[in-house]
Amino acid sequence: MISRAVSETREERLARIRQEIAAGTYETPEKLEAAVDAFLQRQADDEAASRPGQPR
Repeated sequence: MISRAVSETREERLARIRQEIAAGTYETPEKLEAAVDAFLQRQADDEAASRPGQPR
């Protein structure tokens, strides 16, 4: 069954990620940079949307 194979792959991925988090190896400079970039973009979008007279 395809859905079972997909869910097993997902379960394996989650297990690996949990192990990496527990070992302190999940966070990398690249992942941190991507998270900061996404956060700053969301902040900029929210600020622009809250300005009066700006299209939403």
